[in-house]
Amino acid sequence: MLPHTLELGESRLVVRPESLRAVFAPTRDPEPRVRSAACVWLAEYPGHDPGIADALARLVHEEDQVTRIHAVFGLAHQDDPRCVDAERHIGPVDPETWSDTWMLCAVDRYRQRAAKRAAGSG
Repeated sequence: MLPHTLELGESRLVVRPESLRAVFAPTRDPEPRVRSAACVWLAEYPGHDPGIADALARLVHEEDQVTRIHAVFGLAHQDDPRCVDAERHIGPVDPETWSDTWMLCAVDRYRQRAAKRAAGSG
């Protein structure tokens, strides 16, 4: 069962912490489609609440490549350094069937942000 909080839309911007925690349970569901839906939702969640990156990191090993892409994208969006290692789990992507190249470049954008932070602190 997917919680109502998994619906994409404006309401996702005002999710209460207890509702957000409810999204973590479907990331461990036995049904791959449920895990994938939770992954997509979490990957696009604008906040940086505790637990999001951990939930996404568990999904980088999913059999479904689209789920893995969203998990890696989400980790990069969360500014989590695990996105760098997780990127190798995506595997080869056919640009003919996957046109969202901006998602595939998320780790590169993370690296750029991390480099700027490092340069600014030194």
